[in-house]
Amino acid sequence: PLKYKDWVIPPETPVSMSTIDIHHDEKIFPDSHKYIPERWLENPQYLNRYLVSFGKDARSCLGIKYVTLQSESQLR
Repeated sequence: PLKYKDWVIPPETPVSMSTIDIHHDEKIFPDSHKYIPERWLENPQYLNRYLVSFGKDARSCLGIKYVTLQSESQLR
């Protein structure tokens, strides 16, 4: 079993979350429903950790490379 906070998750239990769960978590993104692009520029590691709209790892969208290149060029 896996213990997470107050929950005990039995073995072989599927667990997932949606992009909405991450992108609208007020602890990570205060005022998450407002358009604030500066939040990405002020804290670029957020792109690597919390931008999950393109998926992650082997199943990620091929376009993520373009997005990160665009973001890096804007930081310069």
